[in-house]
Amino acid sequence: TKNPAFGPGGGGDGNGTNTTCPPVPRRKVYMVSPKFWTWSHTLEVSASDSDDAEGGKMESLGVIKSVPFSYNSEQTWKAADGRVVGRSTQDAITTVSNVFVEDCEHRAVATISEVFSPSNSAVTQYTVQNTEGDIVGLSTFNKGFGTQVEINEQATGKRVVTIFKGFGKDSEAWVAKMRPDQPPTLANDPQVIVMLLAAASSQGSWGLGGPLAVIINPLWLLLLCCCCCACCTAFSRARESRGYNEIPNVGGA
Repeated sequence: TKNPAFGPGGGGDGNGTNTTCPPVPRRKVYMVSPKFWTWSHTLEVSASDSDDAEGGKMESLGVIKSVPFSYNSEQTWKAADGRVVGRSTQDAITTVSNVFVEDCEHRAVATISEVFSPSNSAVTQYTVQNTEGDIVGLSTFNKGFGTQVEINEQATGKRVVTIFKGFGKDSEAWVAKMRPDQPPTLANDPQVIVMLLAAASSQGSWGLGGPLAVIINPLWLLLLCCCCCACCTAFSRARESRGYNEIPNVGGA
């Protein structure tokens, strides 16, 4: 069965045998939220025509999974029926991270560039570029250490999307709120925006999700190894000194 949220159509299978990718429905709000206790960093994708965080009904649009310990931070968005909706890969150069968005058949859609502050690693600016490298969307405002930004259409200068973290009771969710009075462009394309949210959510996860992101993070493993070595050394010294009495030096001999 097809996922009705994506409408009719063959949908991509990721093997190049079907070039009709499932279209992403246009909604007012898109949200990605982490699923805990999963090996791969997994995000639930949902959307709604209401911006009411408490009373709005969210429509499931599938999940986005990261490849664990992937060098290119690969992420794949699949609908509930298993059809591939889109993909993204990332690279990072100093304080700039590029997210390359592709459709279900690996065709380039857009490039999202994230500029980070060297002092606190907060996102200070987003840019959306088309396949020719032209900037079509640019964030012009941010607050809360990069947890809320406005993306403007480059050609008109008008705000088209608001990106922020936290929606209702889900404080870890990343949300995009579309301006309904703006025409569809690449700057507010649902597939591009959802992959942007996924990239923002997976920053620093090393491709892992939930508690595993903390337990198996290499930096935490290094710290844990250092603590174990220190404890073993202390235990060994305490064991050697148990019952040991130094012979006093009598008569200067």
